[in-house]
Amino acid sequence: MKYGFILSVALVFILTASCVPGIFATGTVSNSSTSSLRCSMEIPLDKNQAPYVLVAGSSWERARVSLENPGSEPLYNITVLIEIPEDLETGVSPQPYPISKEGQKIKAEIRDLAPGQSADLIFDVKPPISIEFKKQVVFTIHMDYPGGEQQSEQKVSLIPPPSWLTYFTILASLLLFIGILPR
Repeated sequence: MKYGFILSVALVFILTASCVPGIFATGTVSNSSTSSLRCSMEIPLDKNQAPYVLVAGSSWERARVSLENPGSEPLYNITVLIEIPEDLETGVSPQPYPISKEGQKIKAEIRDLAPGQSADLIFDVKPPISIEFKKQVVFTIHMDYPGGEQQSEQKVSLIPPPSWLTYFTILASLLLFIGILPR
């Protein structure tokens, strides 16, 4: 009886606190709604390919990181640092922003974004020649500006290239299936 009352009070407290904004921290860096950036990543840019999947042994793929200022005040001196997974080669082309590449990091200085304005960073990624098994790699994007700092992660799947053994197995399975069917 005593423990039931304590559990009931704890449940009421938790439900009440979850309905009141600002009671508990969410685990993310807290920024005001007027000074946050919205970040998204798209890879590969070719619409004929599966999104967020890179095939080992394929050629260079293009990626885009998009930043948007959804707030009502401008953001100044924005610096973006993109950490590329170790398994991938990278390349950058000329951009409307100062951009540099050092090892597996791409750094860009967007400078200023007015409310509602967006900026895109384009870079190239080349998967390894081959891998044994499918695996996930993580692109980490750090955004730093006066009054705020944010981090975003994007998971991308690396899959092995199709092999002749795979094609042979599929063909043998089809022939076996067709041979089993009654005529």
